[in-house]
Amino acid sequence: MKLKTVILYIIVVFFSFSKVTTAKNTNINTVLFKTSIISFTLDLPKNWYVHSQQAIESLKTAQQLLLPENKALQKGYQRSKKRTTYILVMKKFIKPKKNEFNPGLVGMFENITFKHNIKIGKDYLIRIKKVYRKVHFSKSISFINEEIIKIGNLIYDTMTIKLIINNKKYYQQFFATIYKQHAIIFFYSYRKKSNESVLKRTLHSMKFIK
Repeated sequence: MKLKTVILYIIVVFFSFSKVTTAKNTNINTVLFKTSIISFTLDLPKNWYVHSQQAIESLKTAQQLLLPENKALQKGYQRSKKRTTYILVMKKFIKPKKNEFNPGLVGMFENITFKHNIKIGKDYLIRIKKVYRKVHFSKSISFINEEIIKIGNLIYDTMTIKLIINNKKYYQQFFATIYKQHAIIFFYSYRKKSNESVLKRTLHSMKFIK
């Protein structure tokens, strides 16, 4: 799978999540997310929307339609889908107003059994950084606040990307670690600091379950 395809997949995933039915979380409560690779709890914020697995699956066709009409990219996208599993998708609005950005948190993991050059989370983030520099959907991209942090029981490499699109600033913060031959990736996107605080608090409430 080509490097550019991996990042296009992430970009397409994020910007298409405002079009499906979700369940509104009306109270701050602890929710268990359980997969074959990783299980954990999160304290979800009040009045944000969490996508069901059924809703996430319904996005596959819509996401593919957002890609350029390029057979190589389409094939790469299909390969990426097979290796990538969603853990969590949370958004602030079920239907944002016109021209209103919809901040949110996405969690996924990708099988990297055949990617021997990815040993730690930073290796995965370096790939993301290289591709963001090549993709021309933004006139201005800068990389800030790269650090290593602990969330739950796992150590994550992190990276914040600032994008300027149509003279508007957007931020995406990535968290990546390697666990059981899988890259575990969380990323949240926002424009307002108030939304960043909610997203950060949610992610840092994670408690890892073996």
